[in-house]
Amino acid sequence: MTIKDKEKTVIIERRIEFTQDERCKLENVLLDAMPQTPDGIFNETEKGVFVVDYFVPDDRKAYGTFIRYSDGYSFFACLSYVPRDFLALDLEDYLLREQDVKATDFMLLDWEIASLVEQDPEAEKERWDGWTKNVKIYVCKNTKSQEAERRGVKMTRSSDCIVFTEEEKSKGLNHIVLPYSYGELDAEYVMPKPEKVYGTWKPSPTAVEYFEYYETDLDVNGEYPVEITYTVCFEDAAKERELIKNPEAKASDFLRLKWSVYN
Repeated sequence: MTIKDKEKTVIIERRIEFTQDERCKLENVLLDAMPQTPDGIFNETEKGVFVVDYFVPDDRKAYGTFIRYSDGYSFFACLSYVPRDFLALDLEDYLLREQDVKATDFMLLDWEIASLVEQDPEAEKERWDGWTKNVKIYVCKNTKSQEAERRGVKMTRSSDCIVFTEEEKSKGLNHIVLPYSYGELDAEYVMPKPEKVYGTWKPSPTAVEYFEYYETDLDVNGEYPVEITYTVCFEDAAKERELIKNPEAKASDFLRLKWSVYN
């Protein structure tokens, strides 16, 4: 959860652990999970059980132990997930606003695995040292790179905010048609981590009808400043990692990546 005003950004992160009762009922067990190779490919021959210890729902991550079917080999891992559709997004949004949610609530959320990779358990433990009741609150100035640093995001460039150039705009490279027929976006800049794009949204009739259901009035001919959080499709995940490492990458390079979900 991120709350902003003109001078500061307040970032709240939560770690929601499975209770002993939930563990006894095996509600923290995910069957047929597949880890990824270093180049980001899922390996079907490496299927196993992922036993989740806790969720960090604001980051869409779950941490626990992966146990391989074939030989019982195990390692500490991080699972990143994305909601499958808008109904799942709505439920996720509701859960994130609730104070008394359980880890099982997020386990039952309709999501798909974006990645499952091995993690250093000591580094993860150190990240949570000193956190009170599994909640950490950061307050920092409104600089995008500092916000990313506070969240533990390390970039290979001096700033994680990449602005569209006038040349890109003149070629229409900052313009996209949003998935699910939700209108069009003229982007101003992107933040590759944590996968955000900022710009002007022109809603479609479909989007207007959708928001009417939630008692939000939009004009089909209107233009609205928006912040969109997206998740890149698995097939473009490796390409995204290469772009993040490339100091010459342009904002339009990130906008051309395929999204699996956004909100």
